[in-house]
Amino acid sequence: MKSSTPTTMRAARFCIVNSGGSYDNGTKDFLFQKPDGTYGVKGLRRAPYNLSAVLEASTIYFVEGELCADRVNETWRVATTLDSGSKSKWLSEYDNYFKGKEVIILPDNDVAGLEYGTMIASHIPGSKIVLLPGLKSKVYFTSILGSLVYQGKWR
Repeated sequence: MKSSTPTTMRAARFCIVNSGGSYDNGTKDFLFQKPDGTYGVKGLRRAPYNLSAVLEASTIYFVEGELCADRVNETWRVATTLDSGSKSKWLSEYDNYFKGKEVIILPDNDVAGLEYGTMIASHIPGSKIVLLPGLKSKVYFTSILGSLVYQGKWR
């Protein structure tokens, strides 16, 4: 018998919501959309972003957010993130996905990003947090990735 409750998250939508509930010029809000079009995470099996590539890769870049992961993936590397950015929680089922892999953590350069990177590192033995020299406070890795690629510093 087929369950009507989805077991995996297939889509996420990023919205800017203002205090009146309109989707413009407001604060960030992430809405998790299920395949049936409803929103929420209840009943979903959570997994790191880009999991199929993570399972195949020997080196993985752990970043904060899907946009950053996509930008790293565009440079022929494998990147992942968790589903709630710096507020993500580590689930024990993630442990096996990263065993025996080289994991490089590239946190955003703010308090939340550094806490997120430290949390990820605490769950992946042998992982490395890489802080980019000269990166100003609250500047995100994606902001400078294009420049690093152009200058040949992202190899």
